[in-house]
Amino acid sequence: MKKAPGRTLLLVTGIIFIVFGALAFVSLLVALTLPVDADNFGIVFVAFVIIANIAAGIMGIVQGKDASKSKALIIVGIVLLGINVFEIVWRGAPASERTMTIGRYIGYYFTNGFGIITSILYLVGAFMNRKAHKALSQEKNSKDNLQG
Repeated sequence: MKKAPGRTLLLVTGIIFIVFGALAFVSLLVALTLPVDADNFGIVFVAFVIIANIAAGIMGIVQGKDASKSKALIIVGIVLLGINVFEIVWRGAPASERTMTIGRYIGYYFTNGFGIITSILYLVGAFMNRKAHKALSQEKNSKDNLQG
């Protein structure tokens, strides 16, 4: 196992992604049982986000221990950040903000902001591991050059 300074950050954000992905899955199942006319794109997008969050969480927990896996984690972090930004742009500001309750208004911005912050922290952990991996690689190359 290689030194991975971003391990804790990836572990924590990975657990958060798994927990919130599981909660979103349950919410989706409940929503599908309600007699509401939903658009198919919205359902497919939510299902994609759930799968992406759970997969990213598992990758962060499992691969966060090894600094050499940082490239894949960086890619996943960028995808997660992109998903969160797309969701804000796609949904836009909450419909009829004037009639919206304070709780729903705060909840909308909290969940979207939390997704972006968690994705950024995931990326920070991945970049910490990348930096450590590069340092270890350079150190190994220096030792090889001295011996050779």
